[in-house]
Amino acid sequence: MSDFIVQFLEDIGIEKFDLVGSSMGGAIALWIAKKYPHKCSRVLSIAAATHKSLIRYPNLGLKILK
Repeated sequence: MSDFIVQFLEDIGIEKFDLVGSSMGGAIALWIAKKYPHKCSRVLSIAAATHKSLIRYPNLGLKILK
C-alpha cells in the first residue's frame, strides 16, 4: 500500500508531501515516513492501528516527529 501511494503521488507530480492518517491510515502514514523519509515533510498519525511490521518500531512516530 505504501509503495502504491508514493507512486501515485509521483505520477501526479507531487514529490514531497505531508501525511495525515487515522487508524490504519495512521499506520500507513508512519510506514511511508519510515520507508520514504526524503519525501515526507510532516506526519500526523491519529490513533494508528498496530501491525506486526510496526511493532518492531514502538517509538517510530516519536522519532519521525523529532
